[in-house]
Amino acid sequence: MTPAEAISFMFRKEPGKYDPLLLQLFVRCMGVYPPGSVVQLNNGQVGLVMSVNPGRLLHPSLLIYDPDVPKEEALWLDMSEAPELSVVKTLRPAELDVAVLAYLDPRTRVSYFTENGLANNRAV
Repeated sequence: MTPAEAISFMFRKEPGKYDPLLLQLFVRCMGVYPPGSVVQLNNGQVGLVMSVNPGRLLHPSLLIYDPDVPKEEALWLDMSEAPELSVVKTLRPAELDVAVLAYLDPRTRVSYFTENGLANNRAV
């Protein structure tokens, strides 16, 4: 499962199994699209979720795939600063073109950080 699919599964397929308050706190920390999720935007762009915006869970920060930009210079997009953009779907890494997967490289770029000392920085 993708990170977003796992959170959706917890809410939809296993209602009552998790403490509702703890599950809400978990989603607030991890986001609707947790770091490591690959998403497609309404403008067709594909990006890798790099960080969560706790105040706007549907507007994470993304590393955007652009074949015309070297991956070392890839655009970092804070979706909260681009209100016209929205996530239309999450993508499984296996669905991605090899070039997109190599550019975004989701397994080596993901780290988690939460506010207010709820958890320590942890690179994954």
